[in-house]
Amino acid sequence: MNENRTVFSLFGDIVAHSTLVIGLSLAAAIITALAVLVWPATYASSASFVPENSAQPRIPTGLSGIASQLGISVGGEPSRSPSFYADLLRSRELLTTTLATKIPNPRANPDSITIYDLYRIKGRTPAVRLEDGVKALRNAITVTVDQRTDVVHLDVEARDPTAARDVARLLLRELSEFNLDTRQSIARNRRQFIEGRIAASADDLQTAEGALRSFYDRNHQWQSSPQLRFEEQRLTRQMTVQQELYLTLRREYEATRIEEVNNAPVVTVIDEPQIPGRRIRPRRLLTIIVVTLIAGLLACGLALAIERHRELLASDDPDYRRLQEKVRRLGRPPLRRTS
Repeated sequence: MNENRTVFSLFGDIVAHSTLVIGLSLAAAIITALAVLVWPATYASSASFVPENSAQPRIPTGLSGIASQLGISVGGEPSRSPSFYADLLRSRELLTTTLATKIPNPRANPDSITIYDLYRIKGRTPAVRLEDGVKALRNAITVTVDQRTDVVHLDVEARDPTAARDVARLLLRELSEFNLDTRQSIARNRRQFIEGRIAASADDLQTAEGALRSFYDRNHQWQSSPQLRFEEQRLTRQMTVQQELYLTLRREYEATRIEEVNNAPVVTVIDEPQIPGRRIRPRRLLTIIVVTLIAGLLACGLALAIERHRELLASDDPDYRRLQEKVRRLGRPPLRRTS
């Protein structure tokens, strides 16, 4: 037997089994075509937005330190980077709220449907259902960030095109409401802290003013004494510091009151979600071609294996005979011992 097989001999072996190769490839193509016809279509609705990055009023550094010492959290605004919003869209907090929200039912009966039911999420317990729902919704969401323009792109997949658009709209709404509530909550904590500091600062200012007034009442000729002039400058400086602190707190207080009721959107939507016109899956023609090619390659390999088997049988190769014997033994049931 010639061990140095050429490409032409291999091709000849495949041609010898052309019926097998063509038959398997054609069968794979037909089965795949039938499968992709009944395979549910998947649609994706796209949207894009830019996070708000305008400067917000903050407590001065000194006051933030005082608040931290008192155990009050009045930190600055949460991160407003595009990556933060991308992570927020896929966060458990946001998705949990979204899953229980209802949207119009694409099947029209009943009129509305929760996101749980839209994605057919079941669970033995509410906790398991929540875990499965968060995982399924995350898999249906794709979020990317354009680092050059800071634009966040959102794609939401669903079996129905209208449902895909409605879920994308719902996610954007939940994102805006979550950030708005967070911003107003931070402003509320800041206002409450500043209110307490204003009261304390007003008392300190009144004390400093009273001390300076008492000094003037006791020392009518203070200009003629170096020691009294120094004392007058110290008391005046203390009163000035308290005045500046009080005025700063009043300005911050008014700013936080405005921020607390500010309901301006935190994101600017560039592209509103629309009903997609084309499905993204399945790609029927591409799927049929790929599966047919794979089946054809496997059929060619099978044809070569058949020819190789025949050649080894004809050559009466001892190693091959021993391999066949071992295979036959593996296929036989074990012998039972008789008593």
